[in-house]
Amino acid sequence: MRKALVMGVLALCAMAAAPAVVAQDEDTEKKFQVTGDIRMRWERLENYFDFKDSDNDIPGSDDAFSFFPYRIRVGVSGQLADNVEAVLDIQNFGAWGNQNPNQSFFFPPFQNFDGDGNNSGFRSSETSIYQAILRLNSIGGTGLSVSLGRQESAFGTGLILGNEDYYNGTVFDGIHATWDFKSWQLGGMYYVITESNDFSNNTFTGFGADDRSLFGAVGSWHFGDNIKNHIDGYVMNLDDRMESFGRPNVWTVGGHWWRTADSKDDVDTFPLDWNVETAVQTGEGTDPGTGENFDLGGYVFEGSIGWNFASDRHHQRVHVGILYESGDDDVTDDDFDGWNRLFPELHGRFGDTDFVSSISFGPFSGVPSGVWATSVGYDVSCKEGRHKLYGNVFLFKPGEDQIRISDTETFEVGDFGKELDLGYTFMYSKHVSLEAGLGYFSPDDDFGELLGNVDPVTEEPFDDPVTRVVAGARVRF
Repeated sequence: MRKALVMGVLALCAMAAAPAVVAQDEDTEKKFQVTGDIRMRWERLENYFDFKDSDNDIPGSDDAFSFFPYRIRVGVSGQLADNVEAVLDIQNFGAWGNQNPNQSFFFPPFQNFDGDGNNSGFRSSETSIYQAILRLNSIGGTGLSVSLGRQESAFGTGLILGNEDYYNGTVFDGIHATWDFKSWQLGGMYYVITESNDFSNNTFTGFGADDRSLFGAVGSWHFGDNIKNHIDGYVMNLDDRMESFGRPNVWTVGGHWWRTADSKDDVDTFPLDWNVETAVQTGEGTDPGTGENFDLGGYVFEGSIGWNFASDRHHQRVHVGILYESGDDDVTDDDFDGWNRLFPELHGRFGDTDFVSSISFGPFSGVPSGVWATSVGYDVSCKEGRHKLYGNVFLFKPGEDQIRISDTETFEVGDFGKELDLGYTFMYSKHVSLEAGLGYFSPDDDFGELLGNVDPVTEEPFDDPVTRVVAGARVRF
């Protein structure tokens, strides 16, 4: 933590001096802006591993623990010319206590070890480039812009590609181009997700032979004078050429239609908001064990509707939602019909505990059941956003309640459970916010049995609640 703060201060000092240096150059109109984001949060988690509360009669049954994760970013953006921009963000993340205080000396004095004696790249926290972007805007006087480098690439609500801002972010290395028109926008991207070469099966044929890449296009339309609507259409291809993983190649095609009612004027015009998104997948891969080809397919649907009440200083919203990720009911055939997540924004999508969202329900998981998540909630923002509160209730079920796992056996999948989430955010000042939250997931008996959380003596599944309590602060400037 101390290392991160010191590096952050040094970076701030260096970047704060940049405008003064640039100002001395009379031949340029460069303009620089410094930004920062510091997030510190205390978390207490319980029963994430066994659905069993502490029992003094059972050694090792207490899996409750707390820790202090942090994320620190500092960045500088420079307007190098009217149509040229550069962005650099440095990030450090980790948890309090993940390094010993001694950062300056290790025997022998190699000077590349931290206080724990770990080499760079193997430390429990790292400072790295979060974003490094060169933007070329209005190329040739048109609406075409191109971003090169490491960059965030979220769109919509993050069902397909998100930022995962609650944790440590999601960035992509590559190129992103957009063409802006009056009421619509067309975007295209090519990203190298993983630069890898597979030596495990002696199939190495050259550098880049086994890379993982993502490319696609997104079209966005905005229409309506009084009731503003937004529509996205997209196509994505995720190509994983790793031989030991089966070289899956998946196409995702989908559409998204939504309306927000964020202001009093929006609510007065029409108090209803909605979000509807659906996508299908198709693709193929090769079984690394048998060499046989298999087909990939999947389906996802997310929908919500909300009713808003607003005044000059307060905003309230009541909403219901549903989210479905397809599963596979027969793992013995050559088709896998479970939804393959790309790089979504998962926090809160399946509740704030992030217990259900952390379990893979796709075709490569142990139990490819898919998942249904229905929810109802209430949000309120008071005193022009100074106080924000919310409460959500989720119900989780499998997409497939029976899965054929052999020619003679079918696996029964029961309900997963319910979750209650409560949260509060206080804007202490323009740049500082304080937050607190509670996530309470009550698992069903069948879910405990599904995950193997069973009493070894009575063979009864454990069903004690999974809890997550958080409190934190965030500074943004």
